[in-house]
Amino acid sequence: MKKKNQWTIKDIETNKVSYFKVGANISRKSHTRFTNFVRGGLTVLISVLIIYGVVQAGTITPPSGTPEAQFYTLSEIYTRLTTNATTTEGRHSFAFADSLAGTGRTLTEIYNAVPTIDPTKLLNNTTYLGITGTIATQTLSADSDTVNAGYYAATTLSAEDIDLAVENIKSGTTIFGVEGTLTSGPVYSKQSLVEKDDAADGDAEGEEAGWTETNTTDHVWKDGRTGLYWSSSQGKADNNNFTISTCSFFSTEPRGDYNGLDGDCGDDPEPYNLNAINICGLLSLDADANEAGGDEIDEDDWYLPSQKELQQAYIDGMYNQAGLTFTKSYCFWSCTETSSTSEGAWSERLDNGCTYDYAKISNWVYVRCVRR
Repeated sequence: MKKKNQWTIKDIETNKVSYFKVGANISRKSHTRFTNFVRGGLTVLISVLIIYGVVQAGTITPPSGTPEAQFYTLSEIYTRLTTNATTTEGRHSFAFADSLAGTGRTLTEIYNAVPTIDPTKLLNNTTYLGITGTIATQTLSADSDTVNAGYYAATTLSAEDIDLAVENIKSGTTIFGVEGTLTSGPVYSKQSLVEKDDAADGDAEGEEAGWTETNTTDHVWKDGRTGLYWSSSQGKADNNNFTISTCSFFSTEPRGDYNGLDGDCGDDPEPYNLNAINICGLLSLDADANEAGGDEIDEDDWYLPSQKELQQAYIDGMYNQAGLTFTKSYCFWSCTETSSTSEGAWSERLDNGCTYDYAKISNWVYVRCVRR
């Protein structure tokens, strides 16, 4: 029977009732039993409350989608790193046909399969796995035979240097796949077979050079043997009255750099553009408008040819190769003074090869300019 200041405790499994006195004179044994009871009860109560709270949080929903469509296997990542072979993401199931020991790859294997990137093997505008390449992009130059290390875009050597052409390479010689057609040199022995001057039709015996019209509008012809470009006739000069010691044309090398502005190169008033030397020095003409690789820009490095350059043009067959319309049957001034008198200069006919010395003040001689 419960007494005053007692707690009644009932065991729900055995229905056994126990009484605990609460007061200042409670025994140590009763105090311990009561304390343990209270602690145990609180523990059970808190656990029940937590379980209840979790249950009341709602239903756990599994992730949407098909799990097998969400990943690559480690084996596929390893193969990708070591062979660059690709695969399709998400064609896997969670079941392995073989044991994991036979088909799987460890993270250590994956790590070891990552290649070490050498920047000297990558272009300098490329970054791979955080490493930027150092290979420079280079271009070939016709002005140098040096080929620097680096990357070169696809091209042809003849595109870089137009002089790499069959006509510039000795016959029987092949350079970079280009087989030459150039004969060993001028066939001077055939000059002995020439019976008449070039003004006579059909006299050529194969001793002449090949000529090409490199500007078909303004009529410029190129001597294939000397490489010289020849202008058409520029008409008559008022004079060719130069003085070698004072005319700056003769101290200019190459001659094509002379600008045609020196009054001591002729006997005419300003702007000194009537004498033979200055006519060529002032000429601006596109020499290679129709030549492969031509720049379609007027060149200003024309000059009055020497006697020997005019004679070589005749020997190389200007008349036979370029024709009478271009060559003309006139005398053309040279910049070569006669040895007998400083008042005379040489001229040349390019149809028959005749050379005449005329007084420098003569005004009936024509002008034809040349450039290298």
